Amino acid sequence: MKKLFIALALTAFCTTFVQAQDFRYGVKAGLNLSAQSSDVHSENLKHPFAIGGNGAVFGEYFLNQDMSLAAELQYSLQGRHDKYPEKHGNYVYTQLTHYINVPVPFNYYLVDGKLDLQAGPQFGFCLGGKEIVKYKTGNASGNSNTKMVKDAYNVFDFAIVAGANWFFT
Repeated sequence: MKKLFIALALTAFCTTFVQAQDFRYGVKAGLNLSAQSSDVHSENLKHPFAIGGNGAVFGEYFLNQDMSLAAELQYSLQGRHDKYPEKHGNYVYTQLTHYINVPVPFNYYLVDGKLDLQAGPQFGFCLGGKEIVKYKTGNASGNSNTKMVKDAYNVFDFAIVAGANWFFT
């Protein structure tokens, strides 16, 4: 808890310090499409994307007119959604994990500031989640919902993010 307080205090100090420079901040919300790899390989197994949401606060510091460095503190619901066909028991396995992600992209603005290309590292911290299994065999069907054991999963995730934004206004 003490480390979290120090990190928030440092963030507030940095935000206050750079507001005098060319700095902007805001909030974001969106949808995720996520998938995870599996050790189970079958031509009949389908791995559709799991749908989740995200929300974030962000800050962006402009190094010059065309380049900036940004940082976000983002909540993200991620996971996987596997459909096993009738041959394999006709069940659906869903895993939903709660993450705090911290992407730190470098942004490059083109087309008079309307187009933004970005890339950089992302650090993710798993807060936990749950596993849901729905099945149907013959006339019987069922449902199970279990809380994930946090120690069974990686609690730290590293990724490289890349993307583009188009600003309408």
